[in-house]
Amino acid sequence: MRRAIRSELWAGLLALSLESCSRPPTVLVRVEDLPADTASLHVLPLHGGLGPHTELEPYDLPQPAPSRSTFLLRLPDSFVGDVTVAVGAYQGAGATSCLLATGSANLTELTGVDSTLRLPVVPVTDAICNGQRPLLLDASPKLGLIKGGDTIRLSGWGFSPGATAEFAGAVAKTTFVSGSQLDAVTPARVAIGPTTIKVSSKNGASHSRSDLFRYYADAIDLGPIPFNPNKNAQDVSDVIIGDFVPKDKTVAASLASTFRSANALSLVWAIPAQPIPTIGTNSVSFGPGSAPSSVAAADMNADGISDVIVALSGKDQVQVFLNDGLGNLTGQPPIAVGSQPEGVAAKDLNGDGKPDIVTANYAGSSLSVLLSLPTGGFLPAIALMSAAPGTDPPNPVSVVISDLNQDGWNDIAAVNQVGGVNQVNGNINLFLGLGLGAFAPKAVEMLVGVEPTQIAAIDTNRDGVDDFLVANRTSNNIQVLVNRTKKSGNINFDTFTLDTDISPESMSFSDMNGDGVTDLLVACSVTNTVNVFLNRAPDGLRSTTAQKFKMPGPPVCDGVRRLAAMDLITDGQMDLVGLCKTGGGLMKNQTL
Repeated sequence: MRRAIRSELWAGLLALSLESCSRPPTVLVRVEDLPADTASLHVLPLHGGLGPHTELEPYDLPQPAPSRSTFLLRLPDSFVGDVTVAVGAYQGAGATSCLLATGSANLTELTGVDSTLRLPVVPVTDAICNGQRPLLLDASPKLGLIKGGDTIRLSGWGFSPGATAEFAGAVAKTTFVSGSQLDAVTPARVAIGPTTIKVSSKNGASHSRSDLFRYYADAIDLGPIPFNPNKNAQDVSDVIIGDFVPKDKTVAASLASTFRSANALSLVWAIPAQPIPTIGTNSVSFGPGSAPSSVAAADMNADGISDVIVALSGKDQVQVFLNDGLGNLTGQPPIAVGSQPEGVAAKDLNGDGKPDIVTANYAGSSLSVLLSLPTGGFLPAIALMSAAPGTDPPNPVSVVISDLNQDGWNDIAAVNQVGGVNQVNGNINLFLGLGLGAFAPKAVEMLVGVEPTQIAAIDTNRDGVDDFLVANRTSNNIQVLVNRTKKSGNINFDTFTLDTDISPESMSFSDMNGDGVTDLLVACSVTNTVNVFLNRAPDGLRSTTAQKFKMPGPPVCDGVRRLAAMDLITDGQMDLVGLCKTGGGLMKNQTL
């Protein structure tokens, strides 16, 4: 059978030659480095001076495949020009299933009547495994500016002369390189974010991918959306984005927010509409004096839906609200914690796969750790960080949970306001997890700016380890602590600051310019502005300066305190919801 297939291959190759009475020149092509599970080869020869490109039928190999296979390429008499041969190695017979490797080699001229062409193949990653030709597998680089003009190397298989590439439907200037590579110059586009690339052959065959390339902008633009705010949405305490309401074709995004003086918790979701999205809400009222402060999201009952955890600073409690996914919340019995909880976080601390809860207790100068029980509910609160006698109380205002030293156990970090009324310095207390819900008895202390209001744990430099960011309200900056800690457990952070407008109240994070990297957004209350710090490779946030945008002024938004990024228009770009001392405002991402 294999001999018959080889005979068909030779016949196909011979058909490429011109009739001649003399012996035609030949090229012995040696395909090398074949993966052992190669079942078939597909050959794409291109001969200078022979006119149109011709594909040859695939031929199968014995199993297991030899590391080298050879075939004879016959050329026309008096051949002049170059010879290019590309080969694809497939896991399935007849060049189907997964593409395992590709190779391409060029012979600029013959040395005598016969010549030899060595063609090593290189492994490729084919997660599609459909044997399609053309087959698009990769794009490099994976980012291009929205104005266009970037050259992108497209990799795959079955490319032929005359193939074209399109980006979001716009035809790119395309250059054939080989059967496995094309060069395309990006056309300009009007939107940032993931972009569909389509490769088409002259015979009409095509293949599209939407996960290989993104258009991005080196600067963004935000503009106000006309919006009549809810007058009850005043004195916002905290806001968090989550999948509280299903993200289907009718709901763009959802968030949970707390309002201290109104003693209320609200779920808010956006239903896309032009030019103003429809906003849906559902609220929970607490008793007088509850003063809900921070809010966190976690799946507390393992039903796949984000639930809501609220710190009640006026009652020294934390309360879990189970979410049915339709915007309806069911409150669970409140749990006692330390005095005046201002921050809350939820994540697994003891390795049982269930979220645990930590609160930052401002007046109690402590953290409360609530470990979940297998049967539901929580163990009594464990206190961390009691103030030492004779020292200023470390009033914690915000807390995060993350595995900072990469030992497999989550750690706890709280940012504290330390000192008297006239001088509120700041520091971070880091409690290293020892496993099974236990923590080192003494915290690692790191200094930050004056009057810190929030701490966040985000991987700013994409090294796989979370870093710390702290908003310092009186210092008018964001402090970035880049995590250089190794698994040895030696705590090491590289610190720098980002200057902001006056009174940075809080931070939020989202990809604002379409490059797939999380950017930093800061709400500055005194100036009523949003500061956007674009996260740029390779230094992360270190080398960036803020773009500054004015929120819609009173009565819409006076003194922005919290920000949430959501795709309100469902155009693929992240817009902003600003919650303010009075009401709230919307900002559209109008980057072009």
